[in-house]
Amino acid sequence: MKTICFFLILNLTLLFSCNHKKNYADGVKVVMPSEIEIYRPFEADTSRRFLTDHSPLKIYTLINTSCATCLTKLEKWDKFQSENPDFSGVPIIPICISKDSFAMLKFLFDSHKIKSMHLPLILDIKDSFPKLNNTVVKTGDFTALTDAEDRIIVPGDPIDNENVRKRFLNALHEIK
Repeated sequence: MKTICFFLILNLTLLFSCNHKKNYADGVKVVMPSEIEIYRPFEADTSRRFLTDHSPLKIYTLINTSCATCLTKLEKWDKFQSENPDFSGVPIIPICISKDSFAMLKFLFDSHKIKSMHLPLILDIKDSFPKLNNTVVKTGDFTALTDAEDRIIVPGDPIDNENVRKRFLNALHEIK
């Protein structure tokens, strides 16, 4: 009986380790950390223009690069932007946090285990994004569509949730 309970608890722990329920506060402003590194392994341009660009909409997403499963989101976001023409002009800003100083992430790019991407990655050097945005980053997971002033308009992940994708599209069409 103890063995069954142990395996049940272990499986539940693994199941929920990267996939938490999201709990957001709408209308809250996203705050960027001061100590970041812009990482573009496949492009020479490392400007911060896309962060200061006053685009009417932006998508922020938090990615734990110490989690191998979470790293697949990088490719999904790159694919999402290239396959959805409505979002081609909307900057996607992946905020990356790591417990290994981004060693695994950089190794995977250097060894070409992760294919070429068009998205610049924001490496949160001090892992301060979750602390600065603690009202919206409740479980270590965060994705949101924001306005030009970085206020959250639509929370949620449009990659994994069709309803959220529709809400993102509705907001996009209202702004345009």
